[in-house]
Amino acid sequence: MLIAASIFWVLGFILSVTIAPQLRLWTWGPTMLCFTLAGCLVIPATWKKSLGGTNLYILITGTALAFWIAVRALTSPVVESAISDALLLSMAVSTFVVFRSATLNPVAEKIFLGGIIAILAATVGVIAIQVVDPSYSPIFPSPEIMFPRGFHGHYSYCASFLIPASLLLASQGISNRYHWAVRILLLTCGILGIGSLFFMMSRGGLVGAGFGVLTLALGWILIGYRDQKKWFFPVAISAPIVLLGITVFFMFSLGNVQENRGGGGIGNMLDNSIRLYLLSIAVSCIQTHALFGGGSRSFSWECFQHWDVKAFGGGGVKPEHVHNELIQTLTDYGIIGGVLLVAFILAAVMVAIGRILSNPRTGNSNSADAWRIGGLAGFIGLFVHSNFEGIFRIPPGAILLGLCFAAMTIGKRNSKKSLETIFPLRSGLTTLVTLCAVAAMGFFGYKSSASLPHLWPVYFSEIPKGNEAKVEALSKGIAQFPLQTLILDRALIYRDLSRTTEDFVYRDHLAQLCLLDFLESSRLHPYDPYSLLNAAKALQKDGQKQKADTYFLKAVEAQGGMEFAFAANQGYAKFLLEEALAAYDLHKPIETINQLQIAAKYIEKSSDLTAGAMTGNEGRELLGVINLSLGQAYEAAGQFEESLDQYDFTANLAGGASASYLGALLLGKQAVSAWYDRRQSDALRLFMEAEKRLSQNENLPPGVEITTRNRYREYLGEQIKFLTETNVIPANDIHF
Repeated sequence: MLIAASIFWVLGFILSVTIAPQLRLWTWGPTMLCFTLAGCLVIPATWKKSLGGTNLYILITGTALAFWIAVRALTSPVVESAISDALLLSMAVSTFVVFRSATLNPVAEKIFLGGIIAILAATVGVIAIQVVDPSYSPIFPSPEIMFPRGFHGHYSYCASFLIPASLLLASQGISNRYHWAVRILLLTCGILGIGSLFFMMSRGGLVGAGFGVLTLALGWILIGYRDQKKWFFPVAISAPIVLLGITVFFMFSLGNVQENRGGGGIGNMLDNSIRLYLLSIAVSCIQTHALFGGGSRSFSWECFQHWDVKAFGGGGVKPEHVHNELIQTLTDYGIIGGVLLVAFILAAVMVAIGRILSNPRTGNSNSADAWRIGGLAGFIGLFVHSNFEGIFRIPPGAILLGLCFAAMTIGKRNSKKSLETIFPLRSGLTTLVTLCAVAAMGFFGYKSSASLPHLWPVYFSEIPKGNEAKVEALSKGIAQFPLQTLILDRALIYRDLSRTTEDFVYRDHLAQLCLLDFLESSRLHPYDPYSLLNAAKALQKDGQKQKADTYFLKAVEAQGGMEFAFAANQGYAKFLLEEALAAYDLHKPIETINQLQIAAKYIEKSSDLTAGAMTGNEGRELLGVINLSLGQAYEAAGQFEESLDQYDFTANLAGGASASYLGALLLGKQAVSAWYDRRQSDALRLFMEAEKRLSQNENLPPGVEITTRNRYREYLGEQIKFLTETNVIPANDIHF
């Protein structure tokens, strides 16, 4: 059974690297099914054998950490994010248990090694092709950033695969358990894997690899000291020079990568402003709910509330994660989750170092040493890399993290007593956690696998599908696995189809389907401004004005300071303007004024959140139109002072230059009224102010000809001349 479990694990691991190294949850299905089978097959071994001497502290801290993440995921507000984190945890747990059980069998252990060799060699081969042809991608479409990336969609994710896989194999190659030819193969794979990183432009990956290689070297030096190897003293003497050389080499390579990516050297890399901003935002998120955290991947939406355009810039792209996995854990799972994670890591590292130093070489313990050192080096590399990128958000990262923890803490083999007899708690905890993991992977693995054949052509087909075919395929996939991201994508396609069809009945039908999907998307992710905003616009188009107003407000709240990315304030202001103009009543102008005042408030907020840049020409024009309309509404209501102030304010806006002409008209009308009331001084002042505004700007409202303006200017000049010649002195201030 252990051999079969190893085979299923290897198959699942290969599938995770080839088709599931991405955030799309529905691509993880085949991997999860394989891991489910592997986990089920090793459960009996957790009671019959020693599970590689799993330390009780590791089991307790690991179980507590897994329990907290599972509980917090179940109470998270965004279902898809919660499922993703729970499944990644399940894959890591399954890997830990399967590895620790399977390595009790020499054949199963070799299957593990063979699987890692195969997928690492294939990845290195793909990278070699991509160095020559960056557009080459064996499975997925070529990404926008075409650095070498192996099977992965992103070079940083590929680096997080190469580091632990290479170090694990290199450590096995250094040990003398295998035939010299096998050792050469293992070392070659490890060296080529680490060497591939120098072509991938992953700065965090290079830093992580550097620390991993140093850990690998130090680990084997410790083994030499422990076993009193003949080579220990010459190696120990030369070790400082060798380690310094490794450090200098990696630093030099890192500098070259930084230069190729934009210059500035290593100093600029460390002074990466956007990542420092994200860390400061994460601290603000942590302070909001320090103890329990915001829930699975909560940073991806809570960061909007703390975005400061003056400090961080426009924020036109959503920051999905912190780029630091430890801080991400504190953000999502609170201090409780962070403390449990640190406790588990410390327990694992201390057990690993303790066993490396204390276990004498007896029997086949040299293989255990190789796993411990390779696992510890792989973990250190991953941990350092995780301070620069969110590498544990996809299956390969989570799986390799679990594998490193399992390898670095591997204990004695061939225990004479049953673990059930010695420590029932160990077997009980292991079985409980494994059953929970395989249950989750089995259930969602089936759903993901069932949707995969329908969804794959929609996103990854070499020949693009038409929108009708995409909708059909998405509908079949959603029927199997109703994920928010899939429903949102279908809604967008419905919207595109409704805009292009000429059949009015079909257009209305598509609009209704689009509306339902946007509403469902916003229900599944109540903090996604994009879904909320699109739902609001669809409701407005459907005539559900009051409900649309509610969704616009939800989008504004969810968006926080990310106006550049979502323009929710602008969208709401446009909605209020359209509603105010549509409901305008000449006899009830106050209602229109109130509506336009709210619109002006939100469009000005949009301007503030974009540092005055707005979100394109539409935003700038809308700013002018709303304030211009408010000025006209004041004028219609007889509030002439407010109207003039509004016209003057609007005239200085990018889209409101024509307000000067309207202000001039208002002043001219009121000048005539003052003249009729025998207030010549006030009339002259009003005529003069009208002429001044008319001369301030040449822009005219739509429908007004230049000749009309010129005639009006002549008229104002004549009135001013007449009143001046009759010795009228203009008033000091404007009086209506």
